[in-house]
Amino acid sequence: MEPTRRFWVIAALGTAGAALALLFGDVLWVGIPLGIGAWALIEQLTFTNQLTQLSRSAPITQSLTRDAVLVDDATTLEIRTNPDHEPLLETLDATLTVTPHPALTVEADHEHDLAGETELISLPLRISVAGSYEISPPRVRMRSARGLFEESLPLGNQCTLTAEPRVPRDIHVGTGGERIAVAFGDHDANQGGSGFDPGELREYMPGDPTNRIDWNATARLGDPYIREYEAETTRQTQLIVDHRAQMRTGPDGQTKLDYAREVATWLTDYAAGLDDPLGLTLVSDDHVSGPTTPAADAAHYRRIRQELLDLTTAPESSPPPTSRSNRSANRALPRSSRDARRLAAGLDSDDEFARTLRSYFADVAGYVDRRADDPLFQAVQTRLADNSGDSWLVVVTDDTNRAELLETVRAAATPETFVTVFLLPSVLFDTTEFRDIEAAYGEYRDFETFRQQLEATRAVTAFEVGPSDRLEALLATTHTQRATQ
Repeated sequence: MEPTRRFWVIAALGTAGAALALLFGDVLWVGIPLGIGAWALIEQLTFTNQLTQLSRSAPITQSLTRDAVLVDDATTLEIRTNPDHEPLLETLDATLTVTPHPALTVEADHEHDLAGETELISLPLRISVAGSYEISPPRVRMRSARGLFEESLPLGNQCTLTAEPRVPRDIHVGTGGERIAVAFGDHDANQGGSGFDPGELREYMPGDPTNRIDWNATARLGDPYIREYEAETTRQTQLIVDHRAQMRTGPDGQTKLDYAREVATWLTDYAAGLDDPLGLTLVSDDHVSGPTTPAADAAHYRRIRQELLDLTTAPESSPPPTSRSNRSANRALPRSSRDARRLAAGLDSDDEFARTLRSYFADVAGYVDRRADDPLFQAVQTRLADNSGDSWLVVVTDDTNRAELLETVRAAATPETFVTVFLLPSVLFDTTEFRDIEAAYGEYRDFETFRQQLEATRAVTAFEVGPSDRLEALLATTHTQRATQ
């Protein structure tokens, strides 16, 4: 509680009365300061009682018309005064002030005179940064009835506003341009289908989609076999999400990371719906982080969702290799140290050109052997070392570093670990249109070859993830052009 300017003026009058009493030696002048002091004390006690009454009740309530919005969308903060307290608030000359979070923009006056307001105050809000924000109770500054004292108190309730990033709405998850049979995000427990958890093998039947043939089992058993996938899993799950610099490729709100975040969030909800233990690992250009220990409680799932919501790409130190020329160069590198050594050994001539290439491929072999220093490889190996028993490893990444990914998956897939890769093809995230449709289609076919190469590894399933409209446009245009030739 603070004294106002009026209080100090009146206190000065009381002091002057006391001085006159001393000057004239007349006790009657003493009554002036005593009377003023008693009057001020009564005012203070009455004001204190009124403030206590307001703080113990609910004179003001606030709520949001929408407590979950997209970034840059508007919502409205509605503040209501309790009719039973309006006379007292008017008597106390109450002024309400809203102090928003720095990320919130209040599109109206921050201060409102409650004595002159109607029962409802509406404040349009807009939020520019994704996240969850607490809106504190509004502060109300009040003055005592005669204006001697004033106080500012938070009156009302706290509410929470969540802003989600603008994300893609039409996500393709599938293989070879075909969506998976079970709708993305909709899996029934204990139902066979083409979900994500590996199930039993069965013989191929006429009419089964060919992209569900398990070629490893087919080669081993001699007849075509289909692997069923179940929607429910009781295994411990480790989710690894790549958010390195190359994941920022794509239009705003539709980057690789936006799609990766959507898939990872859905997988989190999927695990939460089945009470599956889930761990999260985030891979950046220079470190690995995240709540790595799998758990199955509600607070843990919320923490993972928030980690994914706050996820951004690392600052880019050099342009990511997303151009078509760079992707072609990446595809030309050996896929493993064995490939590199075989290429080096095949250069058996003794001319200068062969000697140069032998040295080059020998260096590449050493580079492949040093993949343990790569963030993704390191993340996978660390998480698998922490697990005991069967586990399901889910990797969400793109196809920029194909050799690294292939070596990582091969090292991770074991009889105790099934690996699922959600892979974002770079060709679908070029910000330019498909000027050379044949070249773009060639890149997509090359990506599909790489995806199949991943799936050729035992206990590995790989799905493509990307914008459905761009993939459909690419495939439809290519089909039309070839049909007219």
